[in-house]
Amino acid sequence: MTRGRLFALVAALLLLGALGLWGSTRLDWASTDVTVSGHGETGAVPLAATGLVILMLGAAITHLRRNEAQMIAGNAVLLVLAAWPASLSAASELVGIHYPPTLLLVGLVGFLLVVTVHLSYEMTRVEDRTRTLAEEIALLRAERELERAASDDDASATADDAF
Repeated sequence: MTRGRLFALVAALLLLGALGLWGSTRLDWASTDVTVSGHGETGAVPLAATGLVILMLGAAITHLRRNEAQMIAGNAVLLVLAAWPASLSAASELVGIHYPPTLLLVGLVGFLLVVTVHLSYEMTRVEDRTRTLAEEIALLRAERELERAASDDDASATADDAF
């Protein structure tokens, strides 16, 4: 399977999982009785959650194969939320937030803030390194020009002495 097709498949599965979770509260088709693994939950939510769990496991394995260990933490959080949706409610009660999706939103905003600060730090490091390299190149060019000028002077002095 090509990389583009794999990306399209993963995107479609994520979209279907999100639609299944969202649709369970909005659409009539999601309220049909479907029991998954004997937990007594009905509707499309368990099916969508099971699909998202499988997808997150696959994503974690892919990140491990690509040596992208820092991405596995996000997969683990999404895996836990997909496998145990009540864990978000329990965590929000523990923190004192009454509407569980707010905790998720606050966590995502915090994550984006950390990523932004990290990228800013990395950009500053790259800019400093680029400035240093530009200065080194300028010094090397100046040295080369001085050497050329000195060799031209030596060549012209040698030519003058020959006559």
